[in-house]
Amino acid sequence: MAVLGVIAHFMNSDYTNEAILLALRRIEGSHSGQNVAEVVLNTLRKYQIHRLGYFVCDNASSTDTAILDVLKSYGLAKEKDRRRLRCLGHIVNLAAQAFLFGMDTEAFEDGVLENVEVVYKLW
Repeated sequence: MAVLGVIAHFMNSDYTNEAILLALRRIEGSHSGQNVAEVVLNTLRKYQIHRLGYFVCDNASSTDTAILDVLKSYGLAKEKDRRRLRCLGHIVNLAAQAFLFGMDTEAFEDGVLENVEVVYKLW
C-alpha cells in the first residue's frame, strides 16, 4: 500500500518555524509521479495554497516527475531544479545501510522481520 504524507513547513507571524501535516493519503494505483502529483495538488487546492516554496523529498525519479507536474500547474515549471531539494535524512539512511550491510540490505531486513516475529510471539 502506497501512502503519501504532505507536510507544510513555514514561518508564522511570530517568525517561528512551523510544520503541519496537511495530508496522509493512500495513493491509488502505482507510486508514480503522476499519482503523487495528484495527491499533492488536491491537498494544495483543499487548503487554498497559492504560494509554493521548495520541495524536500526522497531521491526517487518519480518524485522529480511529481514535482514537475505540480510546478507546471502553478506556472513554475522552469524553476523545477531550483525548487527541488534532496532529503538529507534519506541520503544518510542510504549511506548508513550501504556502510553496514553492503549490497545485501535484504538479508538485514529479513533478519529484522524474524526478530520482530519472535518478540511478538513472546509478548
